[in-house]
Amino acid sequence: MLKKGSALLVLFLAILLGGCSAVNHSDIVLSKYDVGKVKMGEFEKKYAESVGGVEKAKQDSIDNYKKYLKLYTDYKLKLRNAKIRGYEEDPKIQKEYNDYFKEIGESYIIEKKLVEPKLDTLYNRGKYEIRLSHILIRTDKRGDKEAKALALSLIERLKKGEDFAELAKEYSEHKYTKNDGGDLYYITVNQILPEIEDAMYKTPVGEVYPEPVKTAYGYHILKVTDKEPVKYKVRASHILIKYIKKDGKIDTAATKAKAEEIYQKLMNGENFAKLAKEYSDDKGNAERGGDLGYFQRRQMVKPFDETVFKMQPGEISKPVQTRFGFHIIKLTEVEPYPEFAKIKNKLKEKYMKTRFKKDLRAFVDSLKKKYGFKIDTETLNKIANAAKDVKFVREIVRTPFYETYKDSIIFTIDDSKATLDTLIRFGINDEETKGKKVEYSRLKQLADKLGDKYAFYAESENLLKTDSVFANLMNEYKNGLLIFKLQQEDVWDKIKIDTNAVRKIYEENLDNCKTENAVIFDMIYSKNDSLIAAVYKDLVHGKVTYQALADSIKNGKIKDLRIKEKSERKIANNPVAQAAWSVKKAGGFASPVEAGGVWGIPRLVEKLPSRQKTFEECFAEMVGKYQDMETKRLTEELNKRLEDIYNVEYYYDELEKAYKPDKN
Repeated sequence: MLKKGSALLVLFLAILLGGCSAVNHSDIVLSKYDVGKVKMGEFEKKYAESVGGVEKAKQDSIDNYKKYLKLYTDYKLKLRNAKIRGYEEDPKIQKEYNDYFKEIGESYIIEKKLVEPKLDTLYNRGKYEIRLSHILIRTDKRGDKEAKALALSLIERLKKGEDFAELAKEYSEHKYTKNDGGDLYYITVNQILPEIEDAMYKTPVGEVYPEPVKTAYGYHILKVTDKEPVKYKVRASHILIKYIKKDGKIDTAATKAKAEEIYQKLMNGENFAKLAKEYSDDKGNAERGGDLGYFQRRQMVKPFDETVFKMQPGEISKPVQTRFGFHIIKLTEVEPYPEFAKIKNKLKEKYMKTRFKKDLRAFVDSLKKKYGFKIDTETLNKIANAAKDVKFVREIVRTPFYETYKDSIIFTIDDSKATLDTLIRFGINDEETKGKKVEYSRLKQLADKLGDKYAFYAESENLLKTDSVFANLMNEYKNGLLIFKLQQEDVWDKIKIDTNAVRKIYEENLDNCKTENAVIFDMIYSKNDSLIAAVYKDLVHGKVTYQALADSIKNGKIKDLRIKEKSERKIANNPVAQAAWSVKKAGGFASPVEAGGVWGIPRLVEKLPSRQKTFEECFAEMVGKYQDMETKRLTEELNKRLEDIYNVEYYYDELEKAYKPDKN
């Protein structure tokens, strides 16, 4: 009999061992070969990618899971075999991989490290609108140095408490806003110069940006006066009472009184749409109850805009005066700020036009700094002095100049060095440089330009270690190259065209080797359907023959008609050919038919009924079928051979647990 302590120990060990025997769902083995396994986690991930997502994958059948497991395991075996054969060391594969690495690396970095973060910033900025005032000091009137000094002095005066509106009125050289305190009204993302936008989103409400902002127009002193969550779009209705005129003069008081009378009716519960139809002078929307549809900030005149964007849905405003008259406004709906995916393309389009070029330059410069880009200006100067009349042409590689300096190091970056040879070959193909003289400025320009590319190479190498998505992308591409070579050697290169076998396929597919019904026809045509109708009427009544009409057209006697002769067309899905086919005898013509924006009268020349194609006519098509059959056969043989070599075992029953972690 066990003692109490011993019994507890046995129970503890049983629980511990029992717990350890349970296999994690992702680690369930679905197939294995000599040195590898396909586990559930890997299978589920790859299968979901192949069918368009996990939810679709969960709904799929066990049979499809089995097919994919076999296909994926075959892929792994081919990859292993390709590596054993040493394909990774193949110079052609290495070159193709490196070329793709350089190309995709630059694109990936620009998109992921520059564009996407910038779009995210712009999207988040767009959630708010800012009311901004500015004082513009132009540089075209007083020069850059003087303009900047004045701007700085005004900022100092603002810090000491002087009034922004007063300084704007006195000093601003923006005529449209200076007398309004410099007010630019409400602005959101992509509505103003990028330099100003960047500064205003960094500035708290009520404060002045601490330094002048330089743009192409001059120096701007910026003050943020308000910041609100954006109303992306609003829908509103209005009742407009245009200015009443008495004796040729506008009577503002009478106009306002009429508007207030209507407003009072609304406050007493009368229907807005009904009153809009009855009283509104905006006839473009009065019949729609005054509905203006959806609009964004700054699309309406300022007093109207300022009022409606402060309102809440269902609210009706008091009469608002604009240059058109008095408006009574009802806000009906507010469209919320869209999700990122809905406006991403629009944001990106605007970004690429307004900011991308400058941002890219700054980004590349940051990469060059990160990886220690350095031009050897002394060497560059020495080479430029020795170049004399040498030009960036292909023949340069046969000159003594090239032989003397080709191995000279022009710049270094990260662990890489660029020689004059590299620079010259780059310059020969550079649109701005090719054919021009080798001189210091061009060498320096080329070195900077080539340095940009080397900076991307260095960052791409870094991403292989730090960015799993990029690393996987490149690994998948390399694996594809290896398997392609294996398929090339063991499948495609082994296919030899056997004419007897192709003929046998032809004989087995006679029903599929037939021509379609076709027809040869002439056609008189015109874009003028009335003219064609009149011509057809004359043909039917014998006033003119088709041939006589055709001859007159070809001789230029009839300008508004054209003729096309002996067109051969299949009748399927072709209304003109079908019309010609419907004619009983050659030489007869069909009634007018429209196609492609023109009207025509087709005349039958010859019907070409469906017939059996000869072996020679079907040869190319049958060769394709033969190659498909041979590819399938040789691929199956390759898969079987590799399964035998690497001792593959499948555990198909485990697929019942796919996407069901609770079934472990």
